[in-house]
Amino acid sequence: TQFREIATLIDVPIEKLGDFRSGILEYAIDSTQSLEQIAASVYGAISAGVDYTDSLNSVAQAERLAVAGKGDLETSLKVLESTLTTYGASMDEAERYSDLLFQTVRSGQTTLPELSASLAQVTGTASSGGVEFDELSAAIAAVTAGGAPTSQAITQIRGAIAAIINPTQGARREAEELGIQFDATALRSQGLEGVLREVERATGGNIDAMAQLFTNSEALNGALALTGTGAELFAEKLVDMENSAGATEAAFEKMAGSIENGNQRIANAFTVMMVGIGEPLLDEFGGIQEAIAAIFNSIGASVSG
Repeated sequence: TQFREIATLIDVPIEKLGDFRSGILEYAIDSTQSLEQIAASVYGAISAGVDYTDSLNSVAQAERLAVAGKGDLETSLKVLESTLTTYGASMDEAERYSDLLFQTVRSGQTTLPELSASLAQVTGTASSGGVEFDELSAAIAAVTAGGAPTSQAITQIRGAIAAIINPTQGARREAEELGIQFDATALRSQGLEGVLREVERATGGNIDAMAQLFTNSEALNGALALTGTGAELFAEKLVDMENSAGATEAAFEKMAGSIENGNQRIANAFTVMMVGIGEPLLDEFGGIQEAIAAIFNSIGASVSG
């Protein structure tokens, strides 16, 4: 039934999808996730715009992220796919984005489920402003490491970025008086860390002066969290992101050998075996269903008569 649901998303007759169906079953044999979760995630990947021929690759990367970050497969796939889409990145970059997501969890005080619930609130603003995902990830890691809950940290960072992209008239005047560039162009050329460093230098870290630039409380709190004593933490997390390559795979290898994941592989092997036994019976069972339905139709007609 799940495969038939998947097939509704593919503009190919179901009779010609045998190899794809076999591929899902083969993938499940060595997976740490259940066949039901895998099928649901394949459906989710295709419905999100991934070509069905690439969907298992997408699920495979999401599985590694889920196991490494202690999240579930469907949620991990969703946050990975949505981030790639927002940043206009292809599946070829999925591993890099997965590493950055996992590094955010490892370097900050957050979890993959918490990121999944809130990250989309800031990625659109950040990507449109030219803030690269590694810098955004470092900012989230830094602010959460400072004690802010994930959703609050993301709201504050989004506010700070939005304030730079579209400053108020008062903020523009203040920036001119301070002799700094405070706009979307500066954000694209200097990055978030560079703009905040210039703001801190020009204002001397004075809160009242910074409040003239970041005119709402969330934006100001985000800027304050990433400057002053937070600037060093932000710089440290940027280095972590630069060194994040392979982080997901390394954590996955450590966790994949757990008893729970080993048990899931046993369960999957059994399920795939039963599918192999049951599949040849489906045609025969279909005929039996039709015959039984015909019997009751005949009885119904007799009763009516």
